[in-house]
Amino acid sequence: MRTFVTRQDTTADNMTLDNPSRPVEEWIIPAVREALVSEIVAAGGSEVFFIGRLSPDGMVAEAEVAARGDDGAVPVVAQAARPGDLVIHNHPSGIVKASGPDLEVASILGRDGIGFAIIDNACRDIYVVVEPQPARETEPLDLDEVADFFAPDGPLSAALEGYEPRASQVEMALAAAGTFNDGRVVVVEAGTGVGKSLAYLVPAILWATRNHRRVVVSTNTINLQEQLIGSDLPVLERAGLEFTAVLVKGRRNYACLRKADEVRGDPDLFADLDEEVPELRRLAAWAFSSGDGSLADLRPPPAPGLWEQLATEADDCTRARCPFFNDCHFYRARKRAAGADILVVNHHLLFTDLALREAMGGTASTAVLPAYSHLVIDEAQHVEEVATSHFGTVINSVGLQRQLGRLQHRRRSTKGLLPLLLRNLLPLAEGDPRVDRVLERLETEVRPALVTAAEAIPAHFESLSRAARTLMAGSGEENRLRVTEEVEESPAWRDDASVSCAALRTELTRFTTSLGRLLRDLGTIRDEYVKEVESPVIDISAITNRLNAAAAALARFIDPGRRCAGSRAEPRGRAARGSRCPPRRSRSARGWRGRLSKRWRESSSPPPPSRQEGPSTTSRPVSDSNCWREGGW
Repeated sequence: MRTFVTRQDTTADNMTLDNPSRPVEEWIIPAVREALVSEIVAAGGSEVFFIGRLSPDGMVAEAEVAARGDDGAVPVVAQAARPGDLVIHNHPSGIVKASGPDLEVASILGRDGIGFAIIDNACRDIYVVVEPQPARETEPLDLDEVADFFAPDGPLSAALEGYEPRASQVEMALAAAGTFNDGRVVVVEAGTGVGKSLAYLVPAILWATRNHRRVVVSTNTINLQEQLIGSDLPVLERAGLEFTAVLVKGRRNYACLRKADEVRGDPDLFADLDEEVPELRRLAAWAFSSGDGSLADLRPPPAPGLWEQLATEADDCTRARCPFFNDCHFYRARKRAAGADILVVNHHLLFTDLALREAMGGTASTAVLPAYSHLVIDEAQHVEEVATSHFGTVINSVGLQRQLGRLQHRRRSTKGLLPLLLRNLLPLAEGDPRVDRVLERLETEVRPALVTAAEAIPAHFESLSRAARTLMAGSGEENRLRVTEEVEESPAWRDDASVSCAALRTELTRFTTSLGRLLRDLGTIRDEYVKEVESPVIDISAITNRLNAAAAALARFIDPGRRCAGSRAEPRGRAARGSRCPPRRSRSARGWRGRLSKRWRESSSPPPPSRQEGPSTTSRPVSDSNCWREGGW
């Protein structure tokens, strides 16, 4: 983001934040008003999303552009907003009245103390939907109150039948409470029967509700999540604690209504086999009748491959432009999370959130999860494994072929996104040379390139697997190989493994280049033929991005200049897995391990600072869900 007005001193007298009817002159200093108008004019009068910083007297004395939209909508990109800031956007209509989406956004931001306001294009009128709330003073927890909660005659004993006080549980609760008060980090190891969950939940709830600061509890297993939501937290409610708690799930746990609607119209677009059509129809009907659209509530559960066809994904989500946005199961769940005191998540979702915040420079208020002040990690013994697994990119042969199969079915060439696009555009061809150009590129370039890529991928992975078996044979360790400089100089690596990776990358790049040209041609007719091309373009764009990401990961894996100590390849099953770290001088690597599989993982873990070179920095793109890694392909 670009700050376009630096902070200036203001001297307005008797300014307070409790008067929403104040004129714009008493909310925003003149220099900032002029800058807002200038940015709106530069955007052609469309909506612009600003983040305003308030001076001590309550006026917006600095602002920055966060996003730009069109004449009807603007992306909500408030990651850099902090408690006490005022988010501002203009209504080109000149009517500074909050719409339904405005109220939804305002409620989410308001929960974190961030204000929300609407202005007209000339910045003459302002309507403050939610006023900014500067960060409150911290109210420390009373350690005696925490200890009394666990006393023989305390609130917990009244709510829990057969309750027996445990000194170790009280000790752990006090350690947690002291950590909340002092901002420390505490590590607790306790055996079975201590009551660890209640020991950290009581101070977490008291802290969250007294200080209006959200606390995240992260677990590794579904069983513990269900215990927290279904057992422990209800016990604390019966014990008299008033709070809201939400189980937060990853995006792919929710059905996408846009895809479900497409299944209702043309299930063949998603089904590989005819016998899958009835099940897809059942899933689509359930998606619209379900209360929350969560996979956990679907009985009987579907086959994983079918659920992937309907699951929500970040890179093909149109958000506010989606006709089902107001009913979207995923965004409704996120709204519930934004209003909760306690969020229960799993380690994978936690690290997705941390990765996104890191990519944003650590300034994000809201990323995958809404803003939170404290974190409790339960089942912490699994954190290293999950972190190692999470900060990586997974590529597998089956997944790549599945992406190509979405474009055009491997055995039935009339099924898929490209044949659908062809059917939609053929009736429009006469008299429109732009449509003719799209059809020509589709038939003479993209579909032949797709066939070539689909045939090449299995062959490249098979060659890679042969190299893996050869390299592991002399490693002296079963199914594990350190990819050292010596290994890289071996014929199996030099003439087979690296060549296969390079060829696969070249094939993917060649094909995505063709898709990119097709998408550019489609862009010339997209606004005019929305019904015919909008949905296929969204999905084709998402698949193109995933294939491009795979090609980029392969390039990093085979580039010796980017090798690091965390790089590894893990052949498993019929495929191969590899991992890559950011650039550094060391080119040693942890190697092939596990069973032979056709998967490659690229690790994005930052390397430790080098004594000679100073702290190492790295830049890597991370999306809302780290979608193609989270999805597992």
